[in-house]
Amino acid sequence: MRREGLYLRDILEAADAIAEFVAGLSERTFLESDLVRSAVV
Repeated sequence: MRREGLYLRDILEAADAIAEFVAGLSERTFLESDLVRSAVV
């Protein structure tokens, strides 16, 4: 089983990626982009 720290690192890396994906996007642009919404989900 993986150590808790590794799970937390995965979560932080995913959160950083999400922040990059949505940086500069308006809510409307986000909602209209299947690609970005899929990446965030």
